[in-house]
Amino acid sequence: MNLSPELEKELSKKTVIATIVGSSDTIRNQFFRRFAAEAKQRGFDMAAVFQKRYDPDIRKHYELHGFHTYEEEVAGYGKASRLAFKHARDLGEIVAFATSEKFNYVPQIPNTVLPVYVDRADIVIPRRRSLSSYPAKQQLTEREGNEFYEQLTRLPFDAVWGTHTSNKKAVQVFLDYENANFPSKIDKWDSIIVPIIDMPKAGIRMESVEVDYECPKEQRLAEDINPDSVAKRYEQLSMTTRAMLERHKQLYPELHSRKR
Repeated sequence: MNLSPELEKELSKKTVIATIVGSSDTIRNQFFRRFAAEAKQRGFDMAAVFQKRYDPDIRKHYELHGFHTYEEEVAGYGKASRLAFKHARDLGEIVAFATSEKFNYVPQIPNTVLPVYVDRADIVIPRRRSLSSYPAKQQLTEREGNEFYEQLTRLPFDAVWGTHTSNKKAVQVFLDYENANFPSKIDKWDSIIVPIIDMPKAGIRMESVEVDYECPKEQRLAEDINPDSVAKRYEQLSMTTRAMLERHKQLYPELHSRKR
């Protein structure tokens, strides 16, 4: 989608990026800095929640760009994501959630904002045009995760990417996940994915926008040779799909009382 510079500027001005900044290493610090620079260049505001073991220099870098920074109150990815959502919602009308390694995604955000801005959708879940730039195992697990989501919901969204743009009504669904109670809830990566299961029942209008996104080469090369990264991808797939299934059963029991 080609937006005019004037419209892109207007959409950026109306949007607050919600993000989490986690533990640092040399490569990730480069990504975090580029994420802030891209957001600043395009006129976004930002609410950034820093998890334990963050690099103080990175937080200072974000603050020098004029962004709002917060330290997680209680350790945990789910709690940090909701804190970012809450602060971003308080700062603006539209919230774009993306983890702070995804600096390549920032230029694509205005395309996801437009349907929310014109009140055609409450949430936009971007769909990556290709996964070919990702580490091999991540390509596999994310395809399988999205296939599982689509089989479960009959909705063709890139749900497992955990990246989305929402109005305040849809943001509330992510915040309400704190009170969700079902056996497979782990309140980690599921906190930014599983609430999408709740959206239809909450009356949320959902839309997809295709985006061009490339996984940074440095990340791909590092993960391809790291068995811990491969194990983490399979762990994420297993835990997230189980949580999606259990939440879907809880919300839509009539669909599971017969063979789907």
